[in-house]
Amino acid sequence: MAQGSIVVAGATRPHPAERENGDTWAVNWHGDICRIAVIDGLGHGPEAAAAARAAVAVLQADPSLGPNQALDRCHRALAGTRGAAISIAAIDLPSSQLRYAGIGNVEGELWHEGNQQHLVAYRGIVGVTSRTAREFSFELRDGWVLVMHTDGISRRFDLGALRTDEQENAQAISDAVLHRWGRESDDATVVIACSSAPGRRCRPAG
Repeated sequence: MAQGSIVVAGATRPHPAERENGDTWAVNWHGDICRIAVIDGLGHGPEAAAAARAAVAVLQADPSLGPNQALDRCHRALAGTRGAAISIAAIDLPSSQLRYAGIGNVEGELWHEGNQQHLVAYRGIVGVTSRTAREFSFELRDGWVLVMHTDGISRRFDLGALRTDEQENAQAISDAVLHRWGRESDDATVVIACSSAPGRRCRPAG
């Protein structure tokens, strides 16, 4: 999907032995701010999927919530479920800023022309055992690419190893990462966001 000067695309699949996906992702806009959440319901199967859906419902109800506020709201809403790992990014293009907070093992990386910056998430399970996560801010420079993924994607993934045809756009990158580095032992999700300024392509490699 695209709005303003941001393109966001994702690829997801359930555990190969399950029909329901415990992973999901959500994109919400509030004015010029694009908020992206990647959610991994604990474990896999129907109960994990139910926890993930509960988090999405909370996020869709109030797009104005910042990353920390959204995590707190999800924590209350997911009480009684399996809980989830959730990371949330808020992209503010007018100020060229990314705000990010996460609890659990949903990973985030910010790429600038092939250079990778890891985005911190705190230990815990949203809805079960959680803590107030520190919200971090990052400057968005020309050519930025944001990658967020669940632990169903191997940490060994390398955007720089993608073929040219796999770097054509955000959707192509997402599909390639899921295909190449998705684990067969879990649900798997990857989301890619980048600037869609005229003449600029979403390409992570330097």
